[in-house]
Amino acid sequence: MAVYYATKAFVLHFSEAIGNELLGIGFTVTCLCSRGTETNFFNEANAKESAFAKGKTFTSPEKVAKYGFESMMNGNPVAIHGIMNYLMVNSVRFFPRNIVTKVSRHLSETKR
Repeated sequence: MAVYYATKAFVLHFSEAIGNELLGIGFTVTCLCSRGTETNFFNEANAKESAFAKGKTFTSPEKVAKYGFESMMNGNPVAIHGIMNYLMVNSVRFFPRNIVTKVSRHLSETKR
């Protein structure tokens, strides 16, 4: 999961940087930060039993795509889908990195 999380961070920061570079020339960039979405991801990642996924109901891809599209059309640089996702994404600003890393690992691990 380390590569997955690092890639997500890269895409977010890269999108924000490119969006900033394109200001004023008629283009916008929107990075969609969706919460868990009803896809085959957790099966493929062997994470169905992780603390993040186990027993959870996820949002349909259609709802996530609609939210992302509306955010893009409004020119939002970052679109964080879902209030709990919004709180979780922004909470990392207030905790030391080592705590964030430990919590992320806990949520990603599969209990055996």
